[in-house]
Amino acid sequence: MKENNEEINNDNHSYIDQKTASNLLAMEKYFVENQKIKFPILGAGRQKIDLVSKNHRELFCLDINCNNIDIERKTLQNRARTNIILARLDIGHPHRNPDNEFFPGTHLHLYKEGDDDSWAVKLPTCFNDCKSIEDYLACFMEYCKIISNQVIETELFNE
Repeated sequence: MKENNEEINNDNHSYIDQKTASNLLAMEKYFVENQKIKFPILGAGRQKIDLVSKNHRELFCLDINCNNIDIERKTLQNRARTNIILARLDIGHPHRNPDNEFFPGTHLHLYKEGDDDSWAVKLPTCFNDCKSIEDYLACFMEYCKIISNQVIETELFNE
């Protein structure tokens, strides 16, 4: 597929070097379609939103996952090239890093060369004032450079 006489880079490899990962995370990303962002209040729900770089050469996804057992547990992630998780925000559940460092609640995973997204880091200060899932999503999108004026909706049940 070509756009603007350039090949779209959608390599389906799970390994990239750290510089490439950092560059991809720092790249502005835009919604491919005018799509509503929905969060179910009750029950599980998943939404995948397709994103593209400004120059249309890189494809990304914003994944929104809501747990059906623990309604406080949610995951937001930004993927590149189909399956490379650049950043993942785990809301409302703990994590233990391979070095035994423990995060008792909400934490952020970032791609790390050779380890993918297995290591969590302390939340950046931009997340300090988040009180709702909508707040976390807005901050996560800003952190991942996802540009959108989409309205975030909550719904009682999945459609």
